[in-house]
Amino acid sequence: MLPASDRWVSGRACLPGVSEFFSDELATILNSGRMYAGALAVDCVTVVDQLPQTHAAVADGLLDWPRARVLAEMLGERTPSIIAAVASEIVPEAAGLSLRLLRSRVHKALIRIDALAAQERFARPHARRMCTRIRPRTGWAC
Repeated sequence: MLPASDRWVSGRACLPGVSEFFSDELATILNSGRMYAGALAVDCVTVVDQLPQTHAAVADGLLDWPRARVLAEMLGERTPSIIAAVASEIVPEAAGLSLRLLRSRVHKALIRIDALAAQERFARPHARRMCTRIRPRTGWAC
């Protein structure tokens, strides 16, 4: 058996105490890509360890997994007091929101509650403005 590495890094966060091949093995089981499997594992750990209200709502069947993953992605790196404040506001209504609207509501709640999140939001340019779209030309004339 291979020893677990001290820190295994996936796209967003670290999972301590797992093998470097964990995401490969999970991807095989899920029949998915390695990056998806790694992100899923990080989200699972985040929901269980840091988001007790979200975990309880998922366990009770009040919240589905895609919405829980949105909350884990957006709240996972915050302090426990900020997580509790945002989760108490968002989790009760999260089941009735689309994923896009849920992201928007969490983002607005974070900006209202967390001054650091507001500074991060205005310090970096909007992601859509930074993306470059390449569109194929139509109607080529020969």
